[in-house]
Amino acid sequence: MLPLLRPASHHHQADYIIDGLLDKMLINEREAKMIQAVIDRETLSMDMVSRDIIRANILKRLLPVINYY
Repeated sequence: MLPLLRPASHHHQADYIIDGLLDKMLINEREAKMIQAVIDRETLSMDMVSRDIIRANILKRLLPVINYY
């Protein structure tokens, strides 16, 4: 999943990755909702470029942790 992340991941791309993690049963519904809340547009209220970069960085840090546990 990490190769799917560009330096600036848009919200739709992030949703696609989260859905993929759910489908592969690497995360459960509760974890998916928590991740979505963290990367939501309302949570990251800033200009779009900064928001997309932060969203990508959050996902990049989460994915190895999910795969490890």
